[in-house]
Amino acid sequence: MALKISSCFFVRVTTRDIFSLKKRVELQNKYTQYVLIADMQALTDNAGNPKKVHDNVLEVALDYLAVGLDPTRNVIFIQSLVPELAELTMYYLNLVTLARLQRNRGRF
Repeated sequence: MALKISSCFFVRVTTRDIFSLKKRVELQNKYTQYVLIADMQALTDNAGNPKKVHDNVLEVALDYLAVGLDPTRNVIFIQSLVPELAELTMYYLNLVTLARLQRNRGRF
């Protein structure tokens, strides 16, 4: 089944996705959860249309609230607004060389 979450993006919703959201709602009563809205990949694919990415981030946040995630019990954050994530990515990119990737290609 496909779920339309904005006028520009479509997401295929699987049973696993529904189960994951259900579990997040249940677990919020026991733990503080950190819920990431991952938008960096969308920014690279849609660099020429940042409004589309912005609108999608808003829709995902609204979807999380609609299924029952309580923002007072969870930390919901947007990937691109955390500069440390981009910094860590640069470190990891420098640790893994092309030669290492080529050697390990057959293992996956």
